[in-house]
Amino acid sequence: STQSTWGHLLSVYFFSMNFIWCLLIFCFFGFGISNPAKTWCPNKSFYEFIPVTLATLTPSTTIGFESGCFTQNTASLEVQGEYVVVTIDAQKPVDLLCSDAYVISSDQELQLQEIFVHGNHTYKFKSNLQEARIFLLPCGLLGTVTSLLKTIELFDSSDLNKANQEFFKEKMEWDMKNFSTIQEVDPSLIKSGDQIHILSMDGLDPMIAWGTGGRTGHTAIAVWERNPDQLYVMESTDKNPFGKVYWPPPYGVIRTPYLQWIQQAEKAGYNAVLLPLKPELRNTFNEEAAWAFFGQVVGLPYGYQNFLFSVLDTHGPMRNLPKPIDAPVFELFMNQFDDLVREINKLTHNATKPFFDKISVQVMIIEGLNQRLGSNCQDMPCVNKILKTKNLTLAQATALPEQDEWLYGGNRSMVCSVFVAEVTRHALGSQIPNFQATEQTPKDVYQMAMFDPQYFNANNCPIGLITSPSGSYCQLVGKYKLELNDFNTIPIYNNMNNNCPAQWPDYFRCPQDNPKCC
Repeated sequence: STQSTWGHLLSVYFFSMNFIWCLLIFCFFGFGISNPAKTWCPNKSFYEFIPVTLATLTPSTTIGFESGCFTQNTASLEVQGEYVVVTIDAQKPVDLLCSDAYVISSDQELQLQEIFVHGNHTYKFKSNLQEARIFLLPCGLLGTVTSLLKTIELFDSSDLNKANQEFFKEKMEWDMKNFSTIQEVDPSLIKSGDQIHILSMDGLDPMIAWGTGGRTGHTAIAVWERNPDQLYVMESTDKNPFGKVYWPPPYGVIRTPYLQWIQQAEKAGYNAVLLPLKPELRNTFNEEAAWAFFGQVVGLPYGYQNFLFSVLDTHGPMRNLPKPIDAPVFELFMNQFDDLVREINKLTHNATKPFFDKISVQVMIIEGLNQRLGSNCQDMPCVNKILKTKNLTLAQATALPEQDEWLYGGNRSMVCSVFVAEVTRHALGSQIPNFQATEQTPKDVYQMAMFDPQYFNANNCPIGLITSPSGSYCQLVGKYKLELNDFNTIPIYNNMNNNCPAQWPDYFRCPQDNPKCC
């Protein structure tokens, strides 16, 4: 049940942060009327449980900061042999019953601490680096729990559409309009190379959209096979790793006859739009080259190895994942990721069928870092050691562009947008500038200025026609009108999107007069 799943995930979150005891004190003794940091916790809502970096402490520094409860704080660090001692002096609370919740970490240890009263508070850690980081939970402890439960509703609730519609309105100021129909398009109007962009209201696609600044989470491409003529939809896909499985097998790099795909898309609750290539690209799209590439990669699993690396493009500062995620928060998550996944698997499934059977820090981050660092690490302590010897931060390493020729376990690794970009690049060849397909997110692909702005009109798409300043396209299925921001606006250029920022809430990428800046 939904209620049971919430309880499982909540227990996991507490376990991984080592603060079950703190929660019990908090609940039984009635503390916790807090004044959370307004910037990052205005509503105790979606994803507002994310910690905020306050400081990195070293023995030579004393840092002052303001928190939600105590308006004047200082933090310092003292080395005591193999330990470091962090002291927080909290003063001037905004009221008598407020409190602040902190995550404090060294290279070897992590603690969650709650400060209820003013004065000095000391915390002892094992550490080899003689430093510690302090993170604030901006909603306070109970507010963090409230935000976590609210976020879980995006993935597991009685009305996923309603929850995810609310999420888009709150986080991205997108008030989704109803569509709730099917636009039948004569397959003869669809040409090889035309793309289908998809949004599923399943929590995962909205998370991808929020993380990239787009409005979709999945991408596919249409290609005709000749003799006899048959239109297929090619894609790289997988079953939903977080909730209800709505797309049938097989998974990985697959093809599906177009009419069958439309039926499955309707049943799955997809919101899907068809984007036609420009005439000059349609006319030169090499179907044989597209099928030759497909023949090389068909059956490969979905490319989790570059799922994050197509997004992580910047450092100093890190400007891709939604604020307040910065380099220290990202490092915190990566170093705790496997513990969290391990506990979810223990609590939700038996050992032979883990909840996250394909997702681990090894797959999502370490294998890609091994490509960049020339290493063979199996865990984050190994990665951290290599980074130190190379004088690199984790953010600097993850920002190094993914390369299309890199192999993982001897095979290509391609998420949906990477696969579509690869097929497009193979089929168009020198007709378009060269770029790394593995650096393209779903938003990056639909923003490329390669689509026909006038192909669809009220005659050939009377129900699903969507118009925008940069062209029109046709919605095929969906409950909601899928309006693509900045559709068809960025000229394709060599090495595009290798080092682009795109960070919530403003998603600034490039100045308007220089769209090729990154």
